[in-house]
Amino acid sequence: MRISESDFNGRSLPDVLVNCYRKKGFIECQTLDLMKLNQRIEDSHQELVLMSDKTIQELLDNIRGEIPSLFKVCESIAMLDMIAAFGQLATANGGNDYVKPEITNWIAIRSGRHPVREKVWLQVLISMERFG
Repeated sequence: MRISESDFNGRSLPDVLVNCYRKKGFIECQTLDLMKLNQRIEDSHQELVLMSDKTIQELLDNIRGEIPSLFKVCESIAMLDMIAAFGQLATANGGNDYVKPEITNWIAIRSGRHPVREKVWLQVLISMERFG
């Protein structure tokens, strides 16, 4: 606790106060009861940290068995994100001359371009033709 020196006017400090220090016109000190309470707080804090560590360790142990499934979910989300980005690219700014594919018995790609390479590379890409 912190007490102003002027509160004592030259009187001696009570015996109940321990660890007394004088700093800039104040007396900083503790009592045994305060020291016991501080120790209880520190012990409780340490116990809480240990319990938290144990809980997190158990959570990690439980998750480890689910990692393959989580990996598949991540791959699926990445694929959906890529498809959505391609769809947004094809529809934004007038479509950038991209066309919607037609689903038939045959695959035909006319004037095909790779949208990622087209954005990254500054040189003009030659469009391709594929039939199957």
